[in-house]
Amino acid sequence: MANSLLIVFSIVLDALGIFAILFAFAYQNIAMLGVAFAVFVISVIILVWAFKEETPKKEAPSAPTRVETPVKMKPKVSTIPAKSTKPKPVKPTKTTVLPPNTVYCTYCGKQIPKDILFCPNCGSSME
Repeated sequence: MANSLLIVFSIVLDALGIFAILFAFAYQNIAMLGVAFAVFVISVIILVWAFKEETPKKEAPSAPTRVETPVKMKPKVSTIPAKSTKPKPVKPTKTTVLPPNTVYCTYCGKQIPKDILFCPNCGSSME
């Protein structure tokens, strides 16, 4: 509301300044012309100031506030694998005829190709 009052006051003062300038020219009075010009300039300054106050200022983005949250500590897990316990060898119980170039894994008992080095099921060495 204060800004709107400043705008109205400035416009009234502006009109008064213009009227005083015209009056000073009509009577050819230099002193009156100086005062009228000063009133006109002051009214323009007030008008600019009123509009400047009315426009919202853009604030610089503030730094994010740091909120400290409790940190939940995870239990320390060792990355070193535990002692490897290989499964006990399993012997096939059924006597079946295998397709050519296949064997049973000596650890897990799965049927695997004959020419591979490690069992794809349990990872045991076939050597």
